[in-house]
Amino acid sequence: MLRTVLTIHHIFAFQCFNFPARHSKAGEKSDAVLGHNVSLFQAATGITMKVAIVCGSVYGSAEEVARHAATLLQASGHDTLVNPRLALPDLLAFEPQALLAVTSTTGMGELPDNLMPLYSQLRDLLPAALRGLPGGVIALGDASYGDTFCAGGEQMRELFAELGIVEVQDMLRLDGSESVTPETDAEPWLATFMTRLG
Repeated sequence: MLRTVLTIHHIFAFQCFNFPARHSKAGEKSDAVLGHNVSLFQAATGITMKVAIVCGSVYGSAEEVARHAATLLQASGHDTLVNPRLALPDLLAFEPQALLAVTSTTGMGELPDNLMPLYSQLRDLLPAALRGLPGGVIALGDASYGDTFCAGGEQMRELFAELGIVEVQDMLRLDGSESVTPETDAEPWLATFMTRLG
């Protein structure tokens, strides 16, 4: 039984890292292949979790990635909470079993304004309910900015460490100077993230 589940995990990860490009025309994407794979994962494991997605966005790209991540997580059977203006009481009321942070960087390496209130509350209160939960961070940035590239994501990683949230996967850095499809670029990372939530 265990061997069967692990084998399907490997097949799932392999498929998600090798699915073909899905752009039929500019701005159009199909999630049919990934949707099939996450459904296979759900059927094989039966694992469902409540995943809260914390989002920091300036021009909307990070929010789009966060919402795309929510769609993929929901397709695999998980319950998600995503809100770019998420408040701490709403986060705790959701009773998350895992956290995902998706954020861009602004200014001289700061977090976007919409995320700062929640970030400050979490850092001040360090809610015990979040300690020990699995988590991960997706950071959007531009490598041409040098030392501040994906600095917002690094701040979220540090916050997760203070909260006792366990990163199940290395932070994903999405470079806006190399790609204009961050949602698609995040899919292989998200596929692995989902397999590690259990």
